[in-house]
Amino acid sequence: MVRWSSCDSKKGWVGKPDAVNAKAHVLACLIDMMVIRGTEYVERGMEAHERNRTSGVMTSLARRARQPGFALVAIDENQPAQAALTTA
Repeated sequence: MVRWSSCDSKKGWVGKPDAVNAKAHVLACLIDMMVIRGTEYVERGMEAHERNRTSGVMTSLARRARQPGFALVAIDENQPAQAALTTA
């Protein structure tokens, strides 16, 4: 099944006709890899998607915290609650 969410998200940026063309290009590249080059399509699954999303969110949060002079620090869940932000 083809997911059209990336097409819908591009629609707001570039307009519907360009978003459809962009999605068609992505699908054409997948077909090229599978048919002509013999590469198998492997569904990565939700776990891989969540890992990528979580790492992207953490990178974004760290960058946003650095701007006003803070830093994100990891906290141990077994320890009592402490402030999660410290000044840099």
